[in-house]
Formats: sequence, C-alpha cells, structure tokens
Amino acid sequence: DFFHRDRNGSHRWFETGCTCEVSGKVPGSGSDQDWHQGCAVLTYTDDWFNVELVYIQDGRALWRDTVIEV
Repeated sequence: DFFHRDRNGSHRWFETGCTCEVSGKVPGSGSDQDWHQGCAVLTYTDDWFNVELVYIQDGRALWRDTVIEV
C-alpha cells in the first residue's frame, strides 16, 4: 500500500491485484503489463478502517496464518 500526506490531509491507496486469468488471455499480455492475482479484506468501524492485502500465487494464498488453495 502507499501513503501520502499533503495540505489536504493523509491519503492511503492500495494495489490489490485481480482475481482473473493472468496468463495473457485476459486482461492482456503487452510488455508493459504486470498483472498479478490478489484481493483485499477490509475491516471497518464508524470512524476507522484497516485493509489486509492477500496475494495469490500459483493458486495459493496465505491469510491470517491460514493457507487457502484455489
């Protein structure tokens, strides 16, 4: 994830990856593309939030000490 602070306050943004085929069929295979698989789990309250990034590689992900295979 990325952070930036300026006169408008603090900003945070995330690159989560995708949950699609990344072999070049979809979304594309141009030399400047760097697709990877992943998702995000968002936990929030009325005034705060947290984002957990979950990367998927070779059909496997590790989330909260649990291996998930797809």
